[in-house]
Amino acid sequence: MQGRALEYFAELHGLVDSAIQDRVFGAAVFFVKREGDWILHHAKGSLGTGSESAPLDEDVIFDVASLTKVLVTTPAVLLLQEAGELSIDDPVADYLPAFCKGHRSLVRLRDLLTHSSGLPAWAPIYLFADAKDEAIEFICRVPLEYEPMHKIQYSCLGFILLGRIVETVSGQDLAEFAADHIFGPLNLQHTFFNPPGELLERIVPTENGNVHEQQMAARFLDEFETSASQDPFLESQYQRAKERLKSMRREGPIRGEVHDTNACFLDGVSGNAGLFSCASDVVQMAEEYLMGATGRAGTAILSPESIQLMIRTHKEAGGQRRGLGWQLIEGSETSGGRVISRSAFGHTAFTGCSVWVDPLRELTIVLLSNAVQPTYRKDSMKNFRPAFHDLVVKFSDCIFKPAHA
Repeated sequence: MQGRALEYFAELHGLVDSAIQDRVFGAAVFFVKREGDWILHHAKGSLGTGSESAPLDEDVIFDVASLTKVLVTTPAVLLLQEAGELSIDDPVADYLPAFCKGHRSLVRLRDLLTHSSGLPAWAPIYLFADAKDEAIEFICRVPLEYEPMHKIQYSCLGFILLGRIVETVSGQDLAEFAADHIFGPLNLQHTFFNPPGELLERIVPTENGNVHEQQMAARFLDEFETSASQDPFLESQYQRAKERLKSMRREGPIRGEVHDTNACFLDGVSGNAGLFSCASDVVQMAEEYLMGATGRAGTAILSPESIQLMIRTHKEAGGQRRGLGWQLIEGSETSGGRVISRSAFGHTAFTGCSVWVDPLRELTIVLLSNAVQPTYRKDSMKNFRPAFHDLVVKFSDCIFKPAHA
């Protein structure tokens, strides 16, 4: 068994080294715990841009992008439900009255959490608004792409709305709520929105400018013209958006500022993205969910009952299974790979980060990388992620009794 473990260990490091050589990412930190013990904690690559090649420490800070959805926004909603301040079965319109026309009146918080609300996957809201309130109104009025609850379509817009709902109900800015109710209780030292400037040298850079997002925005505008013409409010916003497109270009390496331009427009604090963290802190948050998933007492944030509610199947459609916020294993096409247990839950981030938790093995896998640096490359992580997780799981099974596997 020991010899096979060494083979998997070597394969794993070879996989990461090859990814760096092939410029899949420039920097990666991966931390793994099983049954409470560290089995992997490594940093590879360099911290810097261009010709810089500063060595990478394990405590460097990454823009974890969409991990914000499951590390901040989803637990914030569940915390408010535990406090009796809301229910995930409440209509969205109860908290955002503009979200009330047509099929929108049927959409519940649960549907936003399971990506089954009918909302588009994405829109460049920063082109359509001058302030946060206008951005939320735009999302509330953008046409739905399918009848709610009939499909799963991953939507950043839905989580932007959830972030606003948390703020409306709690009376706190989302960053303040997270600091008070998530980061503080877990004693996280390097997790925050809008990281302070003195930490800039410890933050891994993401894309050079926002070229890919500019291209996405241009395509969105081309496709949105017909829909916008059917609503006077959207039509006026559309004309302004066309004029703004070029002016919203970002230049140079994005570092210490959130990569997602919607979140950047929302002052760096959004329900869909904006969180910065290091691998050890993300592991600590993931271990909280593992503890609740396995029914152990002593969770610092949510009750085990709320965590188990989060990770059970709430929506299944089109070859996908969704918990509340979390992606669940379905078939062999998830980023968690083919070997991880069917009870596992996880999430990925556009910037190249991911977290997967396997309750049966009591296994937590955190991978932080900057796969959009220096530029976004389509599907660059598609093959890497499942191969990486398969090797991690196989390695862990060699050094632990595989009774739970």
